[in-house]
Parts: sequence; structure tokens; C-alpha cells
Amino acid sequence: MDNMKRWDGILILIMGLAAVLNVYNIWHEGLGNTYYAATVKSMLHSFHNFFFASYDPAGFITVDKPPAALWIQTISAKIFGYHGWALILPQVLAGVASVGVLYAIVKPTFGRTAALIASVVLAITPISVAVARTNNVDTILVFLLLLATWSLFKSVRNGKLGWLLLTAVFVGIGFNVKMLQAYMVVPAIYLFYVLASKVSWRKKWTQLGGATAVLLVVSVLWAVIVDSIPPDKRPYIGSSKTNSVLELAFGYNGISRLTGEGGPSGMIGGGMPIEGKSGQGTSHTEGESKSPPSDVQPAPGGMPMPGSGIPQLTDVQMKQLRDVMEKMGINANNPAEMMQLSPEKQRELQSELEKLGIQLPMMPGAAIGGSGPSVPMQPANDMGIQMPANDGMPTGGGMGMSTGKKGPFRLFQTELGGQISWLLGFALLAAFSLFADIRRRRQLNDEHREAIFWYAWLLPMMGFFSIASFFHSYYLSMLAPAIAALTGIGLTTMWKQYRETTWTQWIFPVAIILTSTIQAILIHQSMIQSGWAYAVGGAGITLAISMVVVKNAGEGLKRTIAIVSLTSLLIAPLYWSMTPALYGDNSILPEAGPQLKSFAGMNQILTQQGDPKLVQYLNAHNNGETYLVATASNMSATPIQLETDRAVMMYGGYLGSDPAVTVERIEQYVKNGDIRFFLVSRMGFGDNQDITNWIVENCEEVPASEWQSDVNWSSSIGLPMTMSGMNKLYVYNGK
Repeated sequence: MDNMKRWDGILILIMGLAAVLNVYNIWHEGLGNTYYAATVKSMLHSFHNFFFASYDPAGFITVDKPPAALWIQTISAKIFGYHGWALILPQVLAGVASVGVLYAIVKPTFGRTAALIASVVLAITPISVAVARTNNVDTILVFLLLLATWSLFKSVRNGKLGWLLLTAVFVGIGFNVKMLQAYMVVPAIYLFYVLASKVSWRKKWTQLGGATAVLLVVSVLWAVIVDSIPPDKRPYIGSSKTNSVLELAFGYNGISRLTGEGGPSGMIGGGMPIEGKSGQGTSHTEGESKSPPSDVQPAPGGMPMPGSGIPQLTDVQMKQLRDVMEKMGINANNPAEMMQLSPEKQRELQSELEKLGIQLPMMPGAAIGGSGPSVPMQPANDMGIQMPANDGMPTGGGMGMSTGKKGPFRLFQTELGGQISWLLGFALLAAFSLFADIRRRRQLNDEHREAIFWYAWLLPMMGFFSIASFFHSYYLSMLAPAIAALTGIGLTTMWKQYRETTWTQWIFPVAIILTSTIQAILIHQSMIQSGWAYAVGGAGITLAISMVVVKNAGEGLKRTIAIVSLTSLLIAPLYWSMTPALYGDNSILPEAGPQLKSFAGMNQILTQQGDPKLVQYLNAHNNGETYLVATASNMSATPIQLETDRAVMMYGGYLGSDPAVTVERIEQYVKNGDIRFFLVSRMGFGDNQDITNWIVENCEEVPASEWQSDVNWSSSIGLPMTMSGMNKLYVYNGK
């Protein structure tokens, strides 16, 4: 009993560590991902909005995800009030609880030591910590999948069908959090049940059939209900092409994640007409010459579109940047001042930095923070703006927008390695230890079956993320439970074999060397000085040699070296996991790592913010219209909606390319007095160009001096920029 209390106390400490990493400084995270925050605020308005997960208070269009996790966030906001921390709290709790659930999963078969190691590895996985500190919903999904795993293992141990059905329920709820992403663990679930269940084959398949039925019913129940409601009685399904939840699940939130089709690889829909004068805009057709119009200028400094891969600066370049800014009288510690430079000042700064081979985020293909290769760009489009030429995905590092180059080593590249791969090599090598005795036993035991489950979780996901075209780095939190579990069960198995005299005794030292080498490479790729990389690599080699030297020494010495070896492998991921709390997170595209230090203090302005003068103008000139303004995408809609708590029609959906409304329907809205103002961005054009043309032809442009601040708050990337002329406001006066 005393031993149990001691170990349980250690678990409490580990969960406490997870809580600190997940909670500390979240009150500085603002509203987190403002797209989801705006949706939750709308869901608080009515049950109609709550049920459909309506993005806007008027119920025009939904968010691009199913509602389960957002329901939880809305309930939290209802209880605690609409605050950023109240929106983030469910993810924080899910992250901490996941640590405890993983412990409960591993402990029965592999023991407390393995369970504790697995728990601490999950607690300090950098990307898991980073995403848990935001209102992005991945942490809740991982928690549900861990509950499904716990229920699955329990069903095998006690032979009760009810636990298997509960597994299906948890995965089905996960589908209603992030759709097909939840199904990434389904192959592992089926394989494990086939291998581990002790019932007859006929009964086994019958039970799996019943579980499959439950899984499908729970998964699609909400979708079927919504799709069966007439379109005019519900919001348009955001990011779908056919106004269908099921199409959203298998399209934008499904196959498109692998192929990249439908991802953010093109311009935001609904930009300014590119030919003719106001009132005569037409969209290009295939085969036409596409030269930039004379009246359209790129953003100052040639600013790339959001998500267009951006390489980062080294420590030396950062120091040079600060020195140059200091000489020019620019306060590098005041992000707002940095972002409000006049065009002349920007050009002067650009000129000075080009002499040093440095580019700024507002300039083509550069960003502050980290290191990484420059991005191949496509030729400039009609708007004079370039986009990345890597299947729509950036390859540079920084701010969670980069996912590296496709291939077998993608997860170890600069862009992703520091987020998830610190112990990935150890987890993979553990297979030699975990399955070393299969030939001798000639059958699978419980340890083998559970290890197979975790590899069936890990390996397909590794394959997916190695070739996928459209995902964000924080999706890698899906890998964390399997890596953590395999590290825990692998290390304890290696320790047992290390004390034997078979060939398996060398797996532990080799694993230490391999993992230390990988960690040294990851550190070297980051902004940390190379000395730390050499120290980590050297420590690993030294400890591995020590393990060989003391092989025949006493248990105490060998145990001490093993503990020191494990501790040395946890230092780097622990530091990485601390960086979001220390330096602030990117709530829209969360990531961890020392590159965040370069953005310290900038999180407040990294979120989308509306132009105060525009908001004031729209409020003052609203005559009771349902929608304060209509605009193409989330980037221009969300800041205004959050600021005013009024409905903003996002007629193109999140990316601006949804066919959510026709020109005829827009005309009807206008004639009914539901819309009067339209905000059109010159940052691009897409599937809604016909709507933009109608706006220009039938509405009057409002002089920028009446509604636009001297500093134009660019909601396209959430930073205040001097981007005069990039947006235009139109008013319908009954033409």
C-alpha cells in the first residue's frame, strides 16, 4: 500500500507538471484562435446557433468543424463568462486528464514504472502542450481517443461487449470534433481486438460489427440531422462545396488533407476585379492574358499571403536586425511600432537589411525566428502577389505554417522535428526489444498485443504526415500518445533485457545513442547555439558507454546510470514544451520551440484585430440591417464581428471560396434591407469573383478617409500594417 501511495503521488506530480505547462500564462493568450472564438460567441446567442455551430449570430454560415468540442467551449463560456481563458480551459483540462488516462492504460500490463514514464513523456511533448494552451480542438480529440483506448483494453481484459461499444462511442464523438482525423486510430482498434479478444472468431466479428454500427451512428447522427434540414432553415455548411456536413467530412476535412486540394494554396476568394474600372470588373477566363492591373499594387514590401512559407532568421541575424533597427530609431521591443512603419521607413529598413542578406516578414519570403530554407514561389498572379510552389504548403519554418518537404524523414526536419520527434527514434527502436522473444514464445502475449496496438496507432499516422499536403504542425499531437506509451513500455523492457546476457542487452545503450543523436540534430536545426547540440549528443554517447562499462557492476550503479540516461533524454523536450508559456504561443497555428522567443510579446497583435475606425463607421451608419457588413472570408470578418458582437456575413466561408450564396441571393439580401455595406479585399479573388463584380457595379465606394485608419489593421494576417488601398468599403444606396 505504501508503494502504491508513493507511485500515485508521482503521478499526481506529473499531472501537476502538465497542468503548469498547460495553464501558466494562458491569460496572455487573448481569445486564442479568433475564428473559433467568434463562433463560440455566436453560439452563446441562441440554441439554433449552438446546435449548428453557427459562425455568425445571424446563422448564415457554420464553422468549418463539427460542433462537439465547440459545444464544450460554449458551455465553459456560459459558466465562467466569455473570456479567452474560459475558451481554453476545456483543452487544458483535457490535456492534463490525458496524462492520467495514459497511465491507466499502460499500468495494468506493463506496470507503474512504464506507466509513469509514458505519462511524463506525454506531459512534456512540445506540440501537445502548445495546442492544449489554445482553443484549437485537437487536445479534446486526443483525450477522447485515449478514453476509447482505455475502454478497448478494458473490454478485452473482462470480455464485456459494453466496453467495446463504449470505445465506438468515444471515437464517434471524436468524429464530431475533427471528423475523419478521429478515424486514424480505427485500424489499430480493429487489429487489437482481433488479436487480443478471447472470444470465438464468430463472436469476435459479430461484436466488431455491432461496434461498427454504433461508431457510424454516433459519428454521422448530427451530420445526417443537419443535412436533412432544408438549407433555408439552417446555416450554410462552412468550407463545403455542396452545403453538406458529410461532404465536408470527406472533402475539406478528409481527403483534401492528404491531397492538398481545397487547402490554403490559392488566393482568398472574392478580391477586387482585375480588369476595367469600378463598375466594370470582370473575372479572367482560361487562356486570357493575366498581367497585373495598373491600379493594383502589391502590399508594401511585397508581403506574402498567409501561410506562404517563410524562412526564419538565425541568432546572428536577429542581433544584426536589432542593431540596424536601433540605429534607425526603431524600438525592436515594441511590436506595434515595428508593424506601423511608414512605407518609406520600411523601404529604408529593407535596404539596410538587404546589405546583410536579411529580409523581414513584410518582405518577400522571410520571417523572424528559427532557421529554414527559402520557399520556391510561383510566378506572380494577377494581383502581383506570389504563392508557394510546394503543393500549396510552405516549406520554410516558423509560426506553425510550415510542414517541411514530403518524404520518409519529414518528421525529423526542422519544421516538424522539434514539435514531436524527440523520442520518436526511441519509440521505433523499442520494437526490437518488445518483440525480441516472439520466436521463442511462438505466440503473442498481452505485452506483444498492446505493443502492436501502439505501433498500429503510430506507423500509419507517420506515413500520413510524411506525404500529406494540407495539415498544420499541431495536428502532430495525434502521434504523442503512441510515442509516449512506446517510450514507457520500451524503456522498461530494455532495462530488463539490459541486465540479461542475450543480444538484447545492447538495445538500451544503442537506443540512448540514437535518441541523443536525433535530439542533437533537432537542437542544431533550431536557434539554440550548436554547443547545446554537442552537449546533448556527447552526453548520450558518454552515458551509453558508461552503461556498457558498468554492465557487470552492482544494480544500484546500473540503475543510477539508467535514470540519468532517461533524464537526459527528457531535458530538451521539457524545455521545448516550456517555450509557449515562457514566450507566448501562436494561438491560430500553435507550435513550440525557441523560435517563439523572437515573437515574445507579440501574441496580442498576432491575433486578428479590426480597424477601430472601420468598426466605428459601420456602427454609426447601421440602419438596423441584419448584417453589419458582408465580406468574403474569416480574415476580414472575424475582427469586426468580435469587436462589435454584430453579425458579419462571411459569404465565402473561412478561406473565402465557399459557394455559400449566389449573386441573386445577395441582391435579395440587399433589397430586403439585410445588408448595406460590403468590405472587399484586394488581396485576391477566387470562386466568389462574380459577387465582387456585382458589388463594384451596384454599390458606391466609401472614401477611405471616412472609415480607414492611418494605420490599416490588416486582418489578413492579424497584424497592423501600412497597407493603404488593400481593402475597399462599398455601400448600397438603393441603386
